[in-house]
Formats: sequence, structure tokens, C-alpha cells
Amino acid sequence: TVSASANDTISNISRVMFPETVSTGVNDTTSPYTGTYAFDTSDTYSASSTVVAWDNAGNNQTASFTVTRDVTAPSGGTASYTDGYYNATSVSVTFSDGTDADSGVNASSTKLLRRSATLTNATCGSYGSWSQIGSNDPTSVYADTSVISGNCYQYQYQVFDNVLNDVNYTSANTAKVDTGVPSVAVTGITEDSGVGYQYVSGTTVYYNSVGTGNFTVSASANDTISNISRVMF
Repeated sequence: TVSASANDTISNISRVMFPETVSTGVNDTTSPYTGTYAFDTSDTYSASSTVVAWDNAGNNQTASFTVTRDVTAPSGGTASYTDGYYNATSVSVTFSDGTDADSGVNASSTKLLRRSATLTNATCGSYGSWSQIGSNDPTSVYADTSVISGNCYQYQYQVFDNVLNDVNYTSANTAKVDTGVPSVAVTGITEDSGVGYQYVSGTTVYYNSVGTGNFTVSASANDTISNISRVMF
């Protein structure tokens, strides 16, 4: 609905004409003066429109308003976070709104979205659906402290304009959370050379530096979430 004020203290206002825009215009003869419009998915109207006020003597004056069709989502924003493993239950996500040249970005409706999958043997399983974390209009950088060890996470930042066009800014990265420690055990010590100058008892090797020799230490290690990257001797 478009509202207009009109006044003439000599012959008074006879009518205010609201032009055709997305739908038919109207002549309103009674204050307050209004024109009501309806649009649908087939409308393409986009222009400045002129309201005309007439007095009873035939004089007129104009005022204008603009109707702009906006079917374009915001653009130029970002969503980013570090790809790879996290050994703490916190993932920091950085994002930006971008811009919208028409109706503008509606910052109060922006959302940070997340989906997760089980992390087993360094492989992410099937992801669930996207869901919002936190409240609308989150602040960048956002620390997601609700992540759980043994899961993979991906994030999107959803931004709307003021007429509900939206865009999801995405990243190809994956946050893999593993806060559990691997298991490790010494499984054996073998005398390789210099027998007699060394002696193995369980996980202890005794050696006599009067002679020379070599021994090998063997270990087992296991991690069912991110797998073992290395064993340091």
C-alpha cells in the first residue's frame, strides 16, 4: 500500500491518482489517500511511478515513488575455516555478508549452518542435513564449541536480502575433530648384534658399553578416529 498526503486550501482536493505499477492503479477521492497493489511471480515491472493530486479547479501536483523488481541474491561474501584435524573441541569459522545492490543485505536474518558425519579411520561417513547453529546474525569469527570428537564438520553461511533472496557461502574444507589419545605399547626389544653385551628383560634392555651392539624396539599403536600418523622412537 502506498500512502500520500495532499492538500489544497482554496478549492480542496478532488482526487489523488495512483498509477498502474505491478497491478492496476486507482483514483482515491477520500483522505487518507492510498493505493493498494498486488504482485505475483509473473511481474517484471520496475520503474519510478508518479502520483498525481488534483484539486477541484483542475490544478495538479505530482509526487513519485519507485517500484523495483529484485530477484538477485547477495554476492561477494565468504565462509572459511581451517581444513584438516582439530585436537580440541572448537572450530573457528570466519564469514562475511557480501553486498546486495538492490534491496540490501538483511543482516538480522543471516545464519551459520553446519552438517556433520562420523569420522572413522580418518574417513568421513555420510553427512546429515544442514542445520543452524547459534542465533541469527552471528559474529565473525564464530567459535563452534559444540563439536564432538570423532566427527567431521562442514559449514555454510546463509545470507538473505530484504526480499528473501538468499545465498549460501560455502567452503570445500572439512574440520575433523579428534581429541582422543592413541593407544601405544612397546611390544618387544630384540638383540640384533653384540649378544652378550646386552640383555633384554621385558621392556628394559641392559647394555655394557665395553662392547658394541644393536637392538630393535617394536611398538604397536592404534587410533580408530584419525589413524596413526607416526610413532616416534
